[in-house]
Amino acid sequence: MALVRLGSPTHGFDQNQRYVPSTNFTQVGPETYLVQAPTSSTDAPPWNYRLFVLHNCTPHNVPSVAHST
Repeated sequence: MALVRLGSPTHGFDQNQRYVPSTNFTQVGPETYLVQAPTSSTDAPPWNYRLFVLHNCTPHNVPSVAHST
C-alpha cells in the first residue's frame, strides 16, 4: 500500500508530489484494510492523497485504481 500525493494539474513538473509507502495496515476482511496515516507531517505533509493497493497475486503487481470521494 502506498499514499500518493496528487500532482498539480497546471505544471509539467511538481516537486511536491510524493510517494509514501504504508507498512502500518491490517487486513480486517477479504477486501477491507485498516490503514493508519503517517504520524509525522514531514513524512506526508497535509494535502490530498490517494491510497493505492498492490497485491502480489496480480500480474506484474498492477496497482488498484484510486477513486476520489
